[in-house]
Parts: sequence; C-alpha cells; structure tokens
Amino acid sequence: MKKGRILAFIGGILLLLSELVFAATTQSISSLLESAENFAYQGTRDLPGSVRITLNKMDSNIALPKCSRLESFLPTGSRLWGKTSIGIRCNDQQAWTIYIQVDIEVITKVIHSAKPILRDHTINEGDIVFKEVNLVRMSEGAFTDSEKVIGKVAVTNINVGQPIYSQSVRAPYIIQRGQKVKLIVEGSGFSVSTEVEALSAAAEGQILQIRNQSGRIMTGIARQDGIVEIKRK
Repeated sequence: MKKGRILAFIGGILLLLSELVFAATTQSISSLLESAENFAYQGTRDLPGSVRITLNKMDSNIALPKCSRLESFLPTGSRLWGKTSIGIRCNDQQAWTIYIQVDIEVITKVIHSAKPILRDHTINEGDIVFKEVNLVRMSEGAFTDSEKVIGKVAVTNINVGQPIYSQSVRAPYIIQRGQKVKLIVEGSGFSVSTEVEALSAAAEGQILQIRNQSGRIMTGIARQDGIVEIKRK
C-alpha cells in the first residue's frame, strides 16, 4: 500500500516536470491570441465607431516551438474587416507560421433616410437620420458624416429607412447643359477667355464638353461662377 502511494507520488512529480518542460519549450496559446488581438486593434484604431474583435478558439493540442521573435501579419488578399485571418510567424531559426481566425465588427452610426427621398431632390438636414449598425454588413459607400450628404442631390429614389450610399447621390450641378459659360484657357505665359456653350451638366471639378462659336468641341473642367477651365502646358 505504501509502495503504491510512493509510485503514485513519483508519477505525479514526473507528470508535473513533463508539463513544465512542455510549457518552457512550446509557444503558449494565450501568447498567440494576444499577439493577434493586438495586431487587430492596432490595424483598426482609425476606423469610425466602436470596434469589436472576437478571436476564434485555438486547438489546445497545438504545440509550436517557443519563439523569441513573433511577427503578426495580414495574409495576402485579406483585410481587417469582418471574418478574416491574422497570420503569426516565428522568425527564429526554427521558423513556423500559424493563422488565427478573427471576426471584426465596426459598430457606428450610419446615415439613413428619415423620409422618402425622390430623385433630383437636394438633401437637407430633415431628410436624414443616424442609425447604429455594424458597418461590416453594409455595402461600400455608406455615410457616417452628415456634412458629406447634406446639399447632395439624389440620383435615384431612396425609400424611408434606407441607408444613403455615395452612389445614391451626386454633387449639385454648377453648370447646366446648354448654358453659356466663360472658357478660360491658361498656359505658360498666356491666358485667353471666350464664351462657349456647355454640352453637358457638371458639378464643381467635373470634366465636361463645350463647344465654341466655330463649332469646335473641347473638354474642360467646371468651376464656380459659370467658368470652364482648360490648362495648357
């Protein structure tokens, strides 16, 4: 009986020693998760709103050699957005690489329509409302800044409660099709101006075609006060 207890005690000691040796020579799962989490937070710190990062559980049986030079990285073609993966490589002589699955949510307030908005309507403050959403699940081009929406013109009908996207609006036209405008051509050491006709509508900074009195068609840039600009080198 006494001998059995001694053997059990020795067995326990040996098991403990083996676990200590294992821990001293293998990379801990917690350190890998911490490295991936820090990398994710650093890469998403400039995103709007609140970022939530969830790391998938790792197999507890994974045994990687202990590493003194860990490096986290984003695999080619991946981005820190939604369901993705973060790579961790060991740059020691006994190199290895592992990938950790991550779910990144971006919770922020996005602009939606507060009422039905008709095509060609100039959007004002009363037309919009903010709703908190997971930006990851939204289509690209959602607005989080009202200053980028107010004053824009709807290019399509927008139903009440719908998100307003950049492709749903445009800048207001400062030049209308058929309008008589002033063409200014500037180059090295010269500047000339003449009256021309706009062949299309254009917002500030947009390119449009114009026609002069002789029928020649040219391309210029729309500016304020009914001016079209052409710069020559």
